[in-house]
Amino acid sequence: MVPRHQPRSTAESDVTQLEGIYKATRERRPLHVPQADGYAVDHGILPVVSVTNSHSYWVVMNKYEPCDITDWPITAPEYGGDDGKTWVGRPELADPSEKSQWWLFKPAKYGVLTLPGNVPGGRYRRRDDHVEKIVSELADLIGLPAADVVVAVRNDEEGIISRNVAPKGWDLQPGNTYLSEFDGYLNCDVTERPRNRVGHNVANISKLLQGKPGPPDTAVAEWEALDAFVGYLILDAWVANTDRHALNWGILDSKGVARLAKSYDHGSSLASGASETRLRQILESGVEDWSGKAQAHRFEDGKKKTLLDVALEGLQVSSGRAREFLDRIGSLDRASWLGVLEGTLNVRGRLYVYRRTSSSKQKEVV
Repeated sequence: MVPRHQPRSTAESDVTQLEGIYKATRERRPLHVPQADGYAVDHGILPVVSVTNSHSYWVVMNKYEPCDITDWPITAPEYGGDDGKTWVGRPELADPSEKSQWWLFKPAKYGVLTLPGNVPGGRYRRRDDHVEKIVSELADLIGLPAADVVVAVRNDEEGIISRNVAPKGWDLQPGNTYLSEFDGYLNCDVTERPRNRVGHNVANISKLLQGKPGPPDTAVAEWEALDAFVGYLILDAWVANTDRHALNWGILDSKGVARLAKSYDHGSSLASGASETRLRQILESGVEDWSGKAQAHRFEDGKKKTLLDVALEGLQVSSGRAREFLDRIGSLDRASWLGVLEGTLNVRGRLYVYRRTSSSKQKEVV
């Protein structure tokens, strides 16, 4: 299978195809790209197509077309979380009981506008589903293990599907289950969740993950679980994910062997719940100011800490290997993450053509 963002070598005939793509883009003509990507074939959609020639061009099309899952049967309800979600599986799934093949459908959310005087002003569409897709792709850009997310529609209802992070033969339990055994920890799997998440702190998480490895079958499988988890905290600080509570990360178990699970549930990032009016206010006051105030209120004493504070705490108690993710974020070229944003928010997609410069490995948009 071809990684979603990794260019692959091509024959000379592909260069001709690439030149045709480039010309069609310049002339703004309709373009059809075959589903050649392994990820696309596997999922029945076309999220990214890459055609490359190491001496000339790299073409990437960010096109996240919604996958129609109307005919996907329901495999189980989802009892966790605050919103109605449903586990579904492909119609051709050989064994519907195999949970590793399940996908969680999360419909789009809607917020309620409040007018002056605390008067309800109607509903607005939130962007939790779009953001969940965006963060999944951003995590992929830096090699951080996260749940696969696909833009989806079910019975004309927009949303996303997120693949179960428990591989075949593994069971998933949220961190809350294990932390509940720690003295003083406040269980958050209750109707009235505590405002201050006492016990959900870096120190306890460090003790819990001690001696456990990273997620299986990932680039960090041989890492210490704590180092991988600190990578999740760095991701949270990068995208302003304010919902990393103890139900939104988990531990895998297989016959007594425990490992950290992939990161999942990133919908509460990038101001996904803000209305258009609020977004304009953020832009006018300065994104930098808003970004610096992202509170870690899903952690103990989180109202006194920013997401960056928690990530730095994690780096201090771990081996520091997660600093690699900081380096990767810092080395990303603007076109790569901008392509993810535009490809998600504009479902019709956009084509980017990059040309390698002769003096370096940097790419420029042409």
